[in-house]
Amino acid sequence: MNARLIIGSLLLAASTTLLAQSPTQPSPPQGKREGARPCAQEPDPAKCEARRKEKREHMKAAREACKGKNGPERGACMSQQMCAKASDPAACQARGKARMEKRHEMREKGGSKT
Repeated sequence: MNARLIIGSLLLAASTTLLAQSPTQPSPPQGKREGARPCAQEPDPAKCEARRKEKREHMKAAREACKGKNGPERGACMSQQMCAKASDPAACQARGKARMEKRHEMREKGGSKT
């Protein structure tokens, strides 16, 4: 009888610790974008650096063009500026709008700014 009680309590304790350690959905690391790898890990690091430099310059120009605007007006301006040179500007702006809506939902929930 005592052996059954001891075995039962050991099984109960073991199962609760296993359940407490069950894996949950991993959260992405803070401050790190998925898919962004250091250029040193790319097949052609020089081309990667040039592409990133071009993107930074494009972003600076968009920020300058939307300088006096705030809130949704700024978001729309940034999207328009960033999508101006895209091969399909309408699709680019639709993706930007969806991205901004997702960010807004995350902020409403109290999530991160990314």
